[in-house]
Amino acid sequence: MRNIAKQTLIASCLTLLLAGVGPAQADDHGEVRELVRQGEILPLQSIVERAVGEQTGQLLEVELEREDDIWVYELELLRDDGRVYKLYYDARTGEHLPEFEDD
Repeated sequence: MRNIAKQTLIASCLTLLLAGVGPAQADDHGEVRELVRQGEILPLQSIVERAVGEQTGQLLEVELEREDDIWVYELELLRDDGRVYKLYYDARTGEHLPEFEDD
């Protein structure tokens, strides 16, 4: 079951990126690709794989923001119980940042 959830989350993530839902505060996808190429941030797929171990659900939105002088990935998930849950990760290290979460 976890494998299906992981595949669904990754597929949703890729769909959102291809649809243009993605970086906030990073001006465009080209800038994000350049940040990845320079080693400033991890690829989103790496972050999604980490998130699957933390929470299951349908991926609604992904944002890349600059917070407190670090790049932060924010993943918004719709859980099976209907609640929206946000997970935050340091985009450079992949470290989960629970201090950014409000619930």
